[in-house]
Amino acid sequence: MKQSANNKLRLGVIGPSGIGKVHIRIFHSLGLNISALLGRSRESLSETLSEIDNLYHINPKSFTNIDHFFTTPLDAITICTPPELHYQQILSAFQVNLPVFCEKPLFWNNELGNKKFFDQLAVLENHPFRRIFVNTSNTVFVDYIEKLIPELKLEDFSTFTFIFHTQGRHSWRDIAVDLLPHGISILIRIFGVSVPINFIYEISRDTFNCRFTYQNVCIEFNFFQKNDCEKKFVLILNGREFRRTQTGHGDSYKVFIKDVQENKLIEVNDPFFIYISKFVQFVKSKTPPRNDMFHDAFSNMKIMNVILNKIDL
Repeated sequence: MKQSANNKLRLGVIGPSGIGKVHIRIFHSLGLNISALLGRSRESLSETLSEIDNLYHINPKSFTNIDHFFTTPLDAITICTPPELHYQQILSAFQVNLPVFCEKPLFWNNELGNKKFFDQLAVLENHPFRRIFVNTSNTVFVDYIEKLIPELKLEDFSTFTFIFHTQGRHSWRDIAVDLLPHGISILIRIFGVSVPINFIYEISRDTFNCRFTYQNVCIEFNFFQKNDCEKKFVLILNGREFRRTQTGHGDSYKVFIKDVQENKLIEVNDPFFIYISKFVQFVKSKTPPRNDMFHDAFSNMKIMNVILNKIDL
C-alpha cells in the first residue's frame, strides 16, 4: 500500500483502550500517524478519542466494524485486544498485506483443541503475506543483566526463577495465559528452545506457580495477579537476584534493573519502546513478507501449549 504523502507511516490500532493507549503513545512518539482505531463500541472509542486528542492533538478515524476499518489506507497495525481475538484479526491484516505488531500471546483460546491450535499456527506460519512482531519485550532485561555480569555465562546456570506480580484482572489458569509469554521468552533468550518436563503446579485464584525442568535447568515461574498487589519483576539466576524498578509515567517513565547482590542499579531503555522501534524500522525497510519475528512467537506458543496442557494430566 502506498505510503502517505507526508512520508509518515499510517498506523491502525485494534483495541485502543487499556494497553492500546500505551501503544498509541509510543508509536506517536516515533512519528507515526495514528490513522484509525477499531474498538468494541462507540462509547469506548469516544472516551479514547477524547483522551488522545487532549494528549497528542490527533483525531483518527474510528470504527467498530473490522471490514470498514481495513478500508482505511494503512501501512501497519497494532493489535491490543484479548488473545482469543488475535488469530482472526492477524489473519485479516495479512489478507490485506499489512504488517502486524501484536500483544502477547500470538493467540490463545482455552477452547481450542490441540489439532486446531497447530492448524492455526500453520496457517499463520505459511501465509504468503506474513509479517508480525509479538510483544515479549522483557527479554531486553537479559541484555542488561549480561552487561552487569559479563564474567558469567547465563547458559551455564542451573536454576532460574522468574517472579512476576502484576495488577491484572485475570485469575486461575488465565494468569498463566497472560504472563507465561513473558517468562517463556526470557527462558528462550537465555537457554534456547527446548521442551519442558517434570511439572509441579500450584494454582489458586490469584496465583499461578509452576516448576519444571528445561535444558537440565530447574525453572520456577511465580505469577500473581490482583488489582491492588505490589508489582514485582524479579529474575533469579543461580541465586543471584535482579529486580526491575520503574519511576514516573508517560513521557517521564524510566526503567531500571538492580543487581541486588552488588547493589548496582542501571537505567534500562524502555523495553516496550525498543521492541516497537524495531517493528517500525522493519516496516520502513519494506522487508519482504515472512522475514519477520514469527518464529520467536511460534516457539513461545509451542512451549506455552505444553505447559498449559500438562495442568490437567
